[in-house]
Amino acid sequence: MRGPLEGPLPGRIHNRKGGSFRRGGHSLHSSELLWGGGGMKKDISFALAAGCASLVAYLATLCPTVYVVGSGELITAAYKLGVAHPTGYPLYCLVTHLFSYLPLGEVARRINLFSALAASASVGWTYLLVRALGANPLVSLSSSLLWAFSGTFWSQAVIAEVYSLLFLLLSVSIWAFLRWRSGDGERFLLLGAYLYGLALSHHLMAILFGPGIAWFLWRERMRLGDIRTWASVLFLLGITTYLYLPLRSRLGPSFVWTPIRNLSDFLYHISGREYGPRMFSFPLPMVLNNLLRYAELLWKDMGPGLVLLPLGIWVLHRDLGISGLLGAAWTLDVVFGVNYDVSDVRVFFLPSLFVVLLVTAVGLAWVWRKLRPKASAVLASFLPLWNFSSHLYTNDLHENRIAERFGMDVLENLAPKALLLTRGDDMAFILLYLQKVRGLRPDVTLVSRNSRAMSEPYGPDYRWLSPRDKALRRRWKELRWLSERRPIYYEVKDDVPKVRGVKVLPEGLVFRALREWEDAPDPLDFWRKCDPDSLEELPFYKDIWVRKILSDYRLAQGMAYLAVGDTLRARECFRRMAELVPDSRTVQHNAGVLFYLLGDWSEAKGYLLRAVSLDVRDAGTYFLLGRTCERSGELQEALEWYGRAARWGFPEDKVLSSFGGVYAKMGKYKEAKKFWRSALELNPENVEALRNLSGR
Repeated sequence: MRGPLEGPLPGRIHNRKGGSFRRGGHSLHSSELLWGGGGMKKDISFALAAGCASLVAYLATLCPTVYVVGSGELITAAYKLGVAHPTGYPLYCLVTHLFSYLPLGEVARRINLFSALAASASVGWTYLLVRALGANPLVSLSSSLLWAFSGTFWSQAVIAEVYSLLFLLLSVSIWAFLRWRSGDGERFLLLGAYLYGLALSHHLMAILFGPGIAWFLWRERMRLGDIRTWASVLFLLGITTYLYLPLRSRLGPSFVWTPIRNLSDFLYHISGREYGPRMFSFPLPMVLNNLLRYAELLWKDMGPGLVLLPLGIWVLHRDLGISGLLGAAWTLDVVFGVNYDVSDVRVFFLPSLFVVLLVTAVGLAWVWRKLRPKASAVLASFLPLWNFSSHLYTNDLHENRIAERFGMDVLENLAPKALLLTRGDDMAFILLYLQKVRGLRPDVTLVSRNSRAMSEPYGPDYRWLSPRDKALRRRWKELRWLSERRPIYYEVKDDVPKVRGVKVLPEGLVFRALREWEDAPDPLDFWRKCDPDSLEELPFYKDIWVRKILSDYRLAQGMAYLAVGDTLRARECFRRMAELVPDSRTVQHNAGVLFYLLGDWSEAKGYLLRAVSLDVRDAGTYFLLGRTCERSGELQEALEWYGRAARWGFPEDKVLSSFGGVYAKMGKYKEAKKFWRSALELNPENVEALRNLSGR
């Protein structure tokens, strides 16, 4: 396996066309040169050692049940052999469905186990890939374990997620391409083409490596010959796993994110166009801020090994094929990641982190050749141990059942045959798993108001309606449900239609739409049995997703105290809610709203300022800051915040009406009337402007 670190060796004739050297009439592969006889067997032994070492760590830290984010939805899609969120993940659903039959605890644990196995296999093949780049065995072992214990990759190896399988396919396919280039046979080109096709059909992020692989193969175009036809056929064969999506969608009841009825639906789903509005929507200041966060992520994941990156770049620049492959993938991923508006963006930086790992490994191999053996061995041992010790606590989920506990607390507190309407995916996916896979509370109807999944009760055509028509359909359906006698709950209080005779009361972790014929529950009944303090004291690491769940407990508890008139305890709960997740714009915004409603202008302003520091595009928070400053008498500052709200797309008639209110408080009634009239020109139904003009 000829890599960029290998060159002509003394006493041997270097074969530039292949990866073998000839001595005494016998052909030696590069692995044999480094090892002596039996080199490949020793490589396989070291690869197995790397994979097994990482597997032990992954099994020891494996999440025992459902986790947050998309875990519940992916487990359900696998268990039901369904269609997951875009891009569908057909290969993942097929393979993990088989794992769901293993007699090893609950279904979630079995699917989590697949992630651990795929990740450890990826680690083993990363060893072989680094060897193919020309590093010696100990450097390759060190580098593969450095990847195994990097924070982001490890976090995906212990929960139900799609990234372990992606990097297994990518590492094997790139390794195969390198083996082919080194002269080890055309079968490696065919293997690489097929596995890259599989990777592309598994996760669209694999496309980031496409231009680099095309460049790599183009540089070797004189050697391709007729084999390129078979390679293309196998590549297309790998992609055909996408056909699972329309076939499964037509076979009958299952969990299907979106029914795939025709070619247009199919292309929409596999292209991820549903998430298109989230891409490349950041202003330049946020892009630059995201670049800084990416640099922080690099240091957290690679640790001191990052200092070897420049050396690796310097060594690799001599090999235009490999440097082009890795450089293109890194560039495309970083450009995509810093412009993608998603909560857990770090997983979308995994391709660039993998590239950095490989380049760092080349740098470490160069240093190994320059240092004394003992010093090199110490350095190679230190790097993975540093990563392991740095990330063990943050990725140890073996006792983390907070998502399961949260979901069960929601379901167990609902009345029989209840209807629960959720807004976001976080709660919905946990409940989806508990009901559809674990079989809990089958009498409850779960409806997602904003997701394509779990929206069937709104009608079979709801998924394809325009946003305006969706809102009308939701209101019509929900008013109809409110007229029925079944208990109705909402995740978010503001989603309950404002209808005469319907009150909204907190009940457990959700809100109940209480009709006139229903008895009012005791808002504090649930909190006599549930102690959020004990949840916060659980002895495992609490990432942002766990802390968001804990903050949901505090929000619900505060709303319960507010419902019984205990504003002092409600304020304490809301403060604790904000303290738990200082890095969430949504939580900080919600805290600002709550304290605004309580009339605590100064405290509300503090939380709102924190929210806009986390997302400068939040027009709603700017507008609420204007309202807060207006109420507290900071009129000039209120005008500035209203102006920012308008620049970021807040409804102009509301901004103009608010300008009028501020100028009226300044005593400038003539200017105020102009703003109110302008607001009415844009929206004749602007209530605030109508009321103010009629009163002056």
